[in-house]
Amino acid sequence: MKSLERFYCQSCGEEVVMKLGQSVAWHFAHKKTRGGCPNHHEPETVIHQSGKHQLYHWLSMNGVEADVEFYLPEIQRRPDIYIKGRQPPLAVEFQCATIGYEQLKARSDDLASQGIHVSWIFGGQRLKKLAPNLFKLPAMELAVLQEVSMQERTHRSRSYLLRYFTPSMNGFSFLQLFFPLTSTQWLGVEHFLPTASLNLQEFLTPSFKSSVPLSWKKHWIRQKKHWRMKALPKFSPLERHLFIICSKQMLNFNCFPSYIGLPVVSSASISTPSYLWQMWVIIHFLSRGKDAYFTLGEIERGFQKMLKQRYFHLHPMLVSQSVQSALREYLFLLSRIGMITLLPGSRYRIEHSPEWENADLQALLLRDRSMLDQLF
Repeated sequence: MKSLERFYCQSCGEEVVMKLGQSVAWHFAHKKTRGGCPNHHEPETVIHQSGKHQLYHWLSMNGVEADVEFYLPEIQRRPDIYIKGRQPPLAVEFQCATIGYEQLKARSDDLASQGIHVSWIFGGQRLKKLAPNLFKLPAMELAVLQEVSMQERTHRSRSYLLRYFTPSMNGFSFLQLFFPLTSTQWLGVEHFLPTASLNLQEFLTPSFKSSVPLSWKKHWIRQKKHWRMKALPKFSPLERHLFIICSKQMLNFNCFPSYIGLPVVSSASISTPSYLWQMWVIIHFLSRGKDAYFTLGEIERGFQKMLKQRYFHLHPMLVSQSVQSALREYLFLLSRIGMITLLPGSRYRIEHSPEWENADLQALLLRDRSMLDQLF
């Protein structure tokens, strides 16, 4: 049949050929690669194909009518699984291979243009656990972070969620993320649930009763130790910029107060290390002195200026998320320790001037831990 029949792409009309190899699932490929087909995508691996059909079977067992690779001619897309009997319709994309942000966004935007909600599930092999409660997130995963609510009625009432599926275990891993530690490392908890234990609604809106694990503080203190020990020759342009300001004010850069470098849930969009943008806030606004005032708008405008000057950086995957939320959350933490008071109109009064005390590394880290215990 391979030599006798001719096959053509349903999207672009070009001739395609059968690929019957051993490393990836059998598939059709364009005979001449011109890059013009709107429905072109990477070949499926066996894991991807197996996972896709297991997800379809799971939905069917739960009474959900779904289609595998249902063709949507209006946008010339084939989501892995399409559920049209919902309002809004739902597309499930099971992504095992790494794709670029532009490609991921294009797929999501095309589906959204038809009023279709998309739920991204990543292959279980992509979940990278560095240590208990510490995970490494590639850029692709960051692009589809879903904000969820927690049960605690505190400033930690939000977290982020990613979904993974492992066909060999026939189960989902829900990665609940609490704080970004660095631009690629996050503190969180993995919740594994076999497919037999949940339905579609529970998959879409999972509920977790677990609180933030205490072990996260150990990782955070280790990171603050790294920040405090950083030497001038290894400084980034922003670190050099702040180091010069500290030197002019007779402040020891490495002895920054413990309320600089605090975990901020809403700072997911900011790739600049937290201790640097928070140090900038303290130096430029709280250093005005006791009983002085500043506004959230002032900080926002200053932050945007630092972005234009390329001192601060945002995750290109998360530019839609609000920087204001991160700034507001950090100011809330400062208000909880009595540094500032929130007034009407997003104005703040400074209650205590920042104090930078020279101390050895061990004493500084003890203060850092005490600050975390006080706030969290």
